[in-house]
Amino acid sequence: MAGTAHGTPAEFAAAFRRLVTVFRQQGVTNVGYRVFDVVRLTDHETPLTGSAEQLSGWRESGGQPFVTEDALQAFTREHGLETTPRILEQDGAALPKDLEGASAWLREHAPSTRCALDGGAGKHPEGIVVRTRDRRTIAKLRYEDYERTPRVKR
Repeated sequence: MAGTAHGTPAEFAAAFRRLVTVFRQQGVTNVGYRVFDVVRLTDHETPLTGSAEQLSGWRESGGQPFVTEDALQAFTREHGLETTPRILEQDGAALPKDLEGASAWLREHAPSTRCALDGGAGKHPEGIVVRTRDRRTIAKLRYEDYERTPRVKR
């Protein structure tokens, strides 16, 4: 992955490491980060010059060139970074097709967070990101959405 005027991916990761070190030196011990995704932007300025609607259209039409799962794993190994937890791999056809089924699936596979930084952290997860290995399809299953939807349907 090539660098830009704003630095290389390794420099970006190093900046985060330095920030974590500063927090820890100040007595804050429950600070950390994990890599969720990597995007290869060859032109990082164009998306920032348009309106919110244009940015949304760019994003929704595939403007964010996410690397594949294999490339993400290689990148994190190369730079000594940790990824967010991978929960499972399964055929997308096996995923639930209705709200009740999706809510039950979410509760089964993410009953508590797997990213807590210490024992005192809240254990309530935000949800699960479901995606294909090539990153062409990505969906977020968020607890908040499933908790809110039944109230809206009434």
